[in-house]
Amino acid sequence: MKTFPTILSLLLTTVLSACTTSNTRQNIVQDPSYLFFDNLFWSRGNEPASLEPQVELFREQNLYSHSAQADDRLSAGECDKAITHLRIALEQKHNEYYFYHQMAIANQHVGDADAAEENIGRARRYARGSEKARFAGKLKALEAIAITGY
Repeated sequence: MKTFPTILSLLLTTVLSACTTSNTRQNIVQDPSYLFFDNLFWSRGNEPASLEPQVELFREQNLYSHSAQADDRLSAGECDKAITHLRIALEQKHNEYYFYHQMAIANQHVGDADAAEENIGRARRYARGSEKARFAGKLKALEAIAITGY
């Protein structure tokens, strides 16, 4: 499930793409799904191209954007880039269990079982409720793999 900041970041990215690929205000206004953003951006005198640096800055500062980019990098098989994005996110919010879970997955993909186990342990430490039990089960499975080799 995506969080509100992630959804907002993705929405802004979509709007920016539409604005920068559509060269005129008229093209944007014709699409009713962009009316709100059209009024917001154009009423302030902003040209679409001038918004791109602002959206990029928002994306770089938003830890959930880094989490989403890490998911994209993992899907593309670029684990080192995913780890970089997750480190940035964890520097900003060290108690987000989901980031540690993502990091454990990335560590497992690069073959670092010790780091994967450590990050699952951290995810468990910061998780709540049923998520805590879920990570406890994953931690036991990783320990069993380490012992038996399977």
